[in-house]
Amino acid sequence: MSSSESSTEAIAASAVAPQRELVASRVLLGMIASGASLPDVLGALCRTIEAQAPGALCAVLLILDERIHVAAAPSLPEAYSQAIDRLPIGPQGGSCGFAAYSGRQVIVEDIATHPAWITCAPITLEHGLRACWSTPILDTSGRAIATFAVYYRDCRRPSQRELDLVNGATDLVSIVIERDRSAAALRDSEASYRALVETAPLGIFVLTRDRFVYSNAALARMLGAASVNELIGRSIVGHVQRDSRPSLAERLAHTSKRGTTTRAEVKLLRMNGAEFEAELIATPMSFAGAHSIQCMVSDISERKRTEKRINYLAHYDDRTGLPNRNLFIDRLSQALGHAQRSGKAVALLYLDLDRFKTLNDTLGHAAGDVLLRAAGARLTECVRAHDTVARLGGDEFALILADLAQAEHAEMVIAKIFQAFERPFTIERRQLFVSTSLGIAAYPRDGATPELLLKHADIAMYQAKAAGKNTYRFYLPAMGMGLSESLALETDLPGILDRGELELHYQPQVESSTGQIIAVEALLRWQHPQRGELCPDAFIPLLEETGLIRSVSAWAVRRACSEARDWMDGEGRPLRLAINLSASQFKDPRLAELIEQIVVDTGFDAKRLEFEITEHTLMEDTAVTLDTLRALSRLGASISVDDFGTGYSSLSYLKRFSVQRLKIDRSFVAEINEKHDTTAIVEAIISLARSLYIEVVAEGVETTDQRDFLVSRGCALLQGYLFHAALPAAKMEALAASSPAAHVASMGVVTPLRPRSVQS
Repeated sequence: MSSSESSTEAIAASAVAPQRELVASRVLLGMIASGASLPDVLGALCRTIEAQAPGALCAVLLILDERIHVAAAPSLPEAYSQAIDRLPIGPQGGSCGFAAYSGRQVIVEDIATHPAWITCAPITLEHGLRACWSTPILDTSGRAIATFAVYYRDCRRPSQRELDLVNGATDLVSIVIERDRSAAALRDSEASYRALVETAPLGIFVLTRDRFVYSNAALARMLGAASVNELIGRSIVGHVQRDSRPSLAERLAHTSKRGTTTRAEVKLLRMNGAEFEAELIATPMSFAGAHSIQCMVSDISERKRTEKRINYLAHYDDRTGLPNRNLFIDRLSQALGHAQRSGKAVALLYLDLDRFKTLNDTLGHAAGDVLLRAAGARLTECVRAHDTVARLGGDEFALILADLAQAEHAEMVIAKIFQAFERPFTIERRQLFVSTSLGIAAYPRDGATPELLLKHADIAMYQAKAAGKNTYRFYLPAMGMGLSESLALETDLPGILDRGELELHYQPQVESSTGQIIAVEALLRWQHPQRGELCPDAFIPLLEETGLIRSVSAWAVRRACSEARDWMDGEGRPLRLAINLSASQFKDPRLAELIEQIVVDTGFDAKRLEFEITEHTLMEDTAVTLDTLRALSRLGASISVDDFGTGYSSLSYLKRFSVQRLKIDRSFVAEINEKHDTTAIVEAIISLARSLYIEVVAEGVETTDQRDFLVSRGCALLQGYLFHAALPAAKMEALAASSPAAHVASMGVVTPLRPRSVQS
């Protein structure tokens, strides 16, 4: 193989590796979310890291009673795992014992010579293990609760990639152990309620040798038994659906052997043979002097239907069954990644239905929905199986044509689309002729990101409409609507700071339960001498393109800290200050140093600072992102994820990057109570944040219906014109200092709003 071929394969491998790691992280997080047992999840995690680090043998060891206990070591020799189980921690306790003792990472590249291995080296070398790196996992008090170990059969030090893998693994181990500890605490608390077992809504029973020896009344009702006595002595196998039997038998055996609680989802059978989905929690116990298993079971059929529905709505359009915007962006990102590696082209087709609004208003929304479904079906017939047709909203559809030799090959599909739309649509016994206007943008010619391609395809579509509709246009740079205006603004940008044309306005964030202002978001305004006040959307993209965004952002942070330094609410409490950071500014390695200098110069309390960062910025370069976030955290600043739910999300970063708040995008808030799928997504975001102990801020709240919905779902903070518009510094300071009653009055309510209670 030539050196150029080897280099090409290495580049391809490096591009694929992050995707594999992301998929592996999703699988592991899925196991955690589904309640898989601690050994199962830890074992899967070890195997995942081993797959990404050839030659590695991974293990997770828990720290109990100053000793290490092997929790998972799927690839280590069983005899070795037994030999090191329950070894005391200390300076001579091997890499793991020393790491647990010292609370810091221990990297031993040669076990035979390292002092930490004086006691354990013989048995370790006997099993062919020569190197061991161990990282402690600490609880909130700084005490080691576990270690993550990586063994090798040769002497070696870790590469930077291997260190990154280990650091990522320890983050996941921490999540798993915290979840398991929480479950253990829950089991302990349940012991206080044994007297309530008989009246509990959960089915509770005890198995001895797979037969019921105890059952409460709830289980008898759940299984359709006439009484508890009808169950006693029966085998549980007769109440388990055939396909679920092996899995449940394995789980119960695991519980009995390891002495740990396990959770499983199974299909159970009622006395009449009807199936239902159930969640079963099994715990070993002694009952009547016999080794037994206590089980709690709940009917989760309705929950599973709801989860399936929510998951569907998060990815598919409810009216047409086509992928929605979220799934479309995800698939477009994947298509672009594949095209970058293969050298192929990708065509993005953006279209809407001509005269749809008129037809929808005339015939009614039900007829409009029928037309949308029919249009989606015809579009799907025009593309290949691996292409994507999505409904982005309203009457707007988008198509991804991947793996094209050149973008112009999309014209064959376009011809099919116009031919398909020549046939009339039958709507409520009427035959309607509906045409379409279509715009095309192609990778790599017209852009390399989903956002840019969508923007350019949209521009091309409007050019097609301007040309008389029922036609199509490929994107051309000269098409940019408002291009001349943008160029004119761009010529005015140099010297904008020296001329003093920029200023900051501040929009309050109010506490949903009281109406009290507790934070303000700094928003940039350009007081243009000819065009008047311009909002950020009009000039921020130009600042990004011209490279002026860093100097303007630095000015904005300094001005905001200076103006908001002494702001208090009506009760004398300091207000938190939220500031947006651009992607380019966030990549500046001197960002934390700059913020620290601004804090010192202005006298602003860094603990009151909150930086709003988009999902895309967080996910773009996790190593640089993590370093920057850690530096900002050391200053005391907090992090908020702006426009949450509109980008490419991975739940792992919410834990890894120590995010304090999520901001629900205003596009979601605007559609609350109007679109069922949007409402479900907002509820899911709030629920997710609550489970991770993250605050939620809803922006763009403009109606009382939106406010009442968000408050009833437990959204902590609200922001929008319903409460306060963005105000200049002087007016914001006066408003902040006013009485809390004035804040509540401005919300349009007589008494403070309180979120409804949510049962866990």
